[in-house]
Parts: sequence; C-alpha cells; structure tokens
Amino acid sequence: MKKILILVFVPIFLFSKHNLKVGINTSLIYEGGETYPVIGINIGYYPFSFFFVEASGEYIMKDSYKEFTFPLTANFIYNKKFFSPYAGLGISSHFYQYDNNWNNSIGYRLKMGFKVADRAGTSLYFEASYDVPDFKSSKGRWYFTGRADKNFKFEF
Repeated sequence: MKKILILVFVPIFLFSKHNLKVGINTSLIYEGGETYPVIGINIGYYPFSFFFVEASGEYIMKDSYKEFTFPLTANFIYNKKFFSPYAGLGISSHFYQYDNNWNNSIGYRLKMGFKVADRAGTSLYFEASYDVPDFKSSKGRWYFTGRADKNFKFEF
C-alpha cells in the first residue's frame, strides 16, 4: 500500500507547478481576559490548488515575559476568484523568556479563515485560530489575524 501511495503522489508532486508565498502578519491574541498584539512572518508552500502548508514565526508582545511561537499547519482551501475559505490544523512550538530563564512547550493550532484579493501575486488573508500552547493542558487562546503574502512561482 505504501508503494502505491508513493507511485501515485510523487509524480503529481513533481510535475505540478509550485508556489511559495512569503508574507507578514499582525494578530491580536485573546488570552485569559487580556489582549496582546502579535507580529510575525510566514512562508506558505502551495503544491496543489486545494492544499497548502504554512510555517510562521511570531512574537507575542507581553509585559511580563517574551513569547515566541513557531506553528506549522496543513490547510485545505476552497479556491474561488474573490473569496476563498480555508481550514487547517497544525503543531506549534512555543518559547518563553522570563528574565534570564527560557522555557518551551509543544502544542497545537486549529484555524479557519478566508483569502481575498489575489491580484498580481499578492493576497490578503483574514483568519481566526485557536492555539493550545501545551499538549498537557487544554487551556487555549484565540488569535485574530490579518496578513499579506507575495507569491513566488517556481517549477521543477
């Protein structure tokens, strides 16, 4: 079965046009009754018109400590001309700095959103994400994000 999957998906992957999108984002996190601003960068890989993988680096601006988040999500998108909804699931790595001490955790992220205005290789996205910073806890927080991406096409 594994060989059949490889024989089917590898040629599709190798002979399709690939898109790489690089962008910036800004978010607000709602956590424990408080709201915090977030800035970040993201890289999206679009091997198919209905699927993309996205990696981000985010800095959460908190007064009491510094937090850096690195999520990796797999997303399915329903592409339309002016409005394209999508949903995704991924894993996220969190790093915290308290004075001179560092701590980290691994969690997950669920997200859904929509893409608007895909012109000249530039896209605008709006999304809501639910992020659980640690698998050991069920306590999560909401992200509300807006971002702009620039498309770079390459072919093999």
